[in-house]
Amino acid sequence: MSPSNIGNVANLDCDNITNFVDYALFVKDWYGGNSYTIPRGQATVDGDLSDWAGNVEWIELDKVYSGDPCDILQSRFALQWNSDTDKIYVAVIVEDINHVLLDDYNDWNASDRLELYSQGDAAGGDYTSLQEVAQQYYIAPNTNGGGWATLGFGEPNISSTDLEYAVKVSGDFIIYEAGVKQFDNYGGLSGGQIITTELDVNDIVRFDVAADTRWSDVGFGMLSENLMIRKYRIADNIAQYKLVEVCNVPHCLDLKGDFDRNCILNWWDLIIFCDNWLEQEQPE
Repeated sequence: MSPSNIGNVANLDCDNITNFVDYALFVKDWYGGNSYTIPRGQATVDGDLSDWAGNVEWIELDKVYSGDPCDILQSRFALQWNSDTDKIYVAVIVEDINHVLLDDYNDWNASDRLELYSQGDAAGGDYTSLQEVAQQYYIAPNTNGGGWATLGFGEPNISSTDLEYAVKVSGDFIIYEAGVKQFDNYGGLSGGQIITTELDVNDIVRFDVAADTRWSDVGFGMLSENLMIRKYRIADNIAQYKLVEVCNVPHCLDLKGDFDRNCILNWWDLIIFCDNWLEQEQPE
């Protein structure tokens, strides 16, 4: 396959009809894994994800981490890092058909929100509500078209230099964007020493993402990329990433079914495939 847009993109065997032969070719090259690398880059944290095109890896949040996240149809995230700001930048797209929004934290499972877990030096270990060893953040849309954030379980006093965030709700979609400062030690709550992690190529950091959804008085669930438990308390269970210059994923042209050209073969490509099912090209 070339990057040309001529013809039906889902017609992989070029016989002018999209059918089970094309589906078999698609499944053969299926790639949905996480390379656990973060490419260098920087985003403007404003909720507009147009600057996330190109050298990023979109990773599915498709594992049920807790409860029943039945109203989330799909969710994915991408990461970048920058040595000038010593921040990990994260973008998250959640298609959630039943929104429950609040204007403050209230409780850990009270509304639709995003959870981020971060440890700059990747040293692992247990961390307490003082968030010194590692940090957990909640970011959520509010009822007025904006958002709110907390550190740990409801601590609202976060410096904007330590956490930048933006939240947008557009129809069923909730868009999150954040820049998370990395720390060897965070003393902002305890009054202890604040040691910023100086990010560089080949460094290892810990970072994890979970999409939370509240859909009724009793309905709550979480989706994550992995199922490592107690991320909020044990830093060893936060996923490790290597900082790289560019994504360590297969080149788009190597994957015949990578219809959206993001270098990953996944459910988003399957949606494009299904949209073109049995659509036959007419001869001129």
